[in-house]
Amino acid sequence: MITEFDAIRDYEQVLTGNGQKKKVGDKNEKIGFQLLFKNTRYESRKELVVIIRYAVEKILRWPPEDFAANVNTELLHILKLDEALSEANGGKKKKDDGLDKSYNIPTILKEAFPEAFVQSEEDVVLRMYKRVAKIGEYENDPEERSYPRGFFNNEDGVRRLRTIIRYLDSNYLSGFTIYEKYAFFADKVNARRWFKHMGLSLALTVVDPEPLELYHSAFHFDNGNNLFYFNEKLKQEYQKMKRRR
Repeated sequence: MITEFDAIRDYEQVLTGNGQKKKVGDKNEKIGFQLLFKNTRYESRKELVVIIRYAVEKILRWPPEDFAANVNTELLHILKLDEALSEANGGKKKKDDGLDKSYNIPTILKEAFPEAFVQSEEDVVLRMYKRVAKIGEYENDPEERSYPRGFFNNEDGVRRLRTIIRYLDSNYLSGFTIYEKYAFFADKVNARRWFKHMGLSLALTVVDPEPLELYHSAFHFDNGNNLFYFNEKLKQEYQKMKRRR
């Protein structure tokens, strides 16, 4: 493995666009990483740890937990970490296989910040949510907090929202039957009011689905809930037909 100093310098060259260039036709095209990810997979992994720790601590100056909660494809692209992950995984040769699971962001973050990541990715999302919504162990937290920018954006944001809904379902709706839960979320007015009461006003603004669709999507892996979902959808269609008469 190259030295930590050289790894950071190579990363900075890519980040600032000052790396070496090669002649392609009549244009000079930037070459990617010159030093990193050229040797064994073990060394590539260690080099990834170095530059991710540098990006989080020195460039963003974020706590690693905030980075884990806020990371998305746009942020990875801005920091050139998507390129680093691709290079570490073998570049274009592996594009059809996707990223090797040993080289994904949650795993590398745990190695870069072992003390901060004894929790799962879901734990990080829920901790951020509870701090903003002031529920659970943060109920009496006097400090006002807000979600990181883009927390509910794109597919990553939808995934976070589904994680939060499953948490709320287990901890705040456990006294209801499945039928009662679906009936409740089919009531758009009361359901949206409840989501806002639980600190999810921003999520409704960004994602803005029907409450019933949003609730059901959090349990898409449980086909047993489809009966209750379609039952409420039929009720909604029936009410629409009645209003048209």
